[in-house]
Amino acid sequence: MKYEKGKIRKWINRDDGRWHRVGNYDLTGIEIAGCVLMLSCFVGLALAQHTLNQKNKYVSIGLGIIGLVVYIWGSYKNDKARKDEEEN
Repeated sequence: MKYEKGKIRKWINRDDGRWHRVGNYDLTGIEIAGCVLMLSCFVGLALAQHTLNQKNKYVSIGLGIIGLVVYIWGSYKNDKARKDEEEN
């Protein structure tokens, strides 16, 4: 089965309202901070396996949850700003 060049990319980046638009957009600082917090969760969990202190494990899980909330909040703000920009 042959695809013309860029056909899949055009299909993925469509904005017809059927699906959530998947495309390229600039990340905000809030989204990047959320990603860093989630990554620190994984690093903390990896390091917590080598220590005897279980508190590190719970702190790492807490960082991951906070990172996820921050990332979702940043995505919501960014999406809302892009929609407001499109309306104007």
